[in-house]
Amino acid sequence: MEKQSYQKRIRLAMDEVNEFVMVAAQCPFDVSISNNHYVADAKSMFEVIGLDFSKILTLEYNGYDSIFEVFLKRFDIAS
Repeated sequence: MEKQSYQKRIRLAMDEVNEFVMVAAQCPFDVSISNNHYVADAKSMFEVIGLDFSKILTLEYNGYDSIFEVFLKRFDIAS
């Protein structure tokens, strides 16, 4: 059975990065976050802080976790 892939457009502030990375790290699937051409492992604080937080970010992940989905609602932007 193939895992479903998800993509969300989010806004994230620098002061939210620590909590975001901690929650993403609990997911049993890959989570990446990007803006423009820079793609970061969302489970890595070092990589995530390299993003431009003034821009809309694209979050991609290939699994489902209900806690993660609820957490992401606070960062979700209208498409």
